[in-house]
Amino acid sequence: MSKPFKVGDVAVLRIDAARTPVQETGLLAYDRADVMVIGGVDWRESWTGLLLCYVVKAVDGAVFLAEPHELFTKRPPRRAIDEVVRWESVGWMPMDVKLDRAIRQSLRDQVRERA
Repeated sequence: MSKPFKVGDVAVLRIDAARTPVQETGLLAYDRADVMVIGGVDWRESWTGLLLCYVVKAVDGAVFLAEPHELFTKRPPRRAIDEVVRWESVGWMPMDVKLDRAIRQSLRDQVRERA
């Protein structure tokens, strides 16, 4: 479990096939699926006994129990602003960057001439 979830949070469900008989329950279809937490963590009665778990709802409307170690935070979508860009790809370049590049290039040229 990465963090405690609140009601309304979206999480990624990762089912542990070694611990959960997924073939009998049909939960294998929900492995790595997005689910919404609709019930906070609490002790609940399951077909395997009393478990500490959340009540979650899948995208297709199925409601089931998920243990805390099966839920992970969902990564936010990638944004273009977070991407690393090079100075050549933008329309302007600060003067100090231009000077630094010119100095480095002249030093490289001097080293090449000596070699």
